[in-house]
Amino acid sequence: MKIEDIAFSALLAVGLITLTFRGLIKKNLIKPSKISRIFYQDDESFINYWEKAQEKGILNYIIKKIIYMTITFGIMNGISVLYKKQAQTVTLFGYLLICVIAGGLYYISWGDNQNKYNELKEKEDR
Repeated sequence: MKIEDIAFSALLAVGLITLTFRGLIKKNLIKPSKISRIFYQDDESFINYWEKAQEKGILNYIIKKIIYMTITFGIMNGISVLYKKQAQTVTLFGYLLICVIAGGLYYISWGDNQNKYNELKEKEDR
């Protein structure tokens, strides 16, 4: 099995587990536990997380997420080079392009998280 197949299978498994926990928790079939919180963030913990993120600001949020994403891509690229000696490495331009795209995605993510936070706070106030 190729490393790409293993990585894809792992990402697919995490996605399915996340969706499963989300459905089970929202339908109150299970209560949030330490294991489920690894894959799914319940409403109360999201509100606490987002209040802290708002205090730090959007620029801090975007920069921190870009750094995490760049480090992740760097590690994956390093593993790929070790696994396949002739593997193409990502150039500096590639990393800059990833940062620009990620910045745009996280800017959109900020707005989505803000909307989710506002909806949860309205529901909490009722």
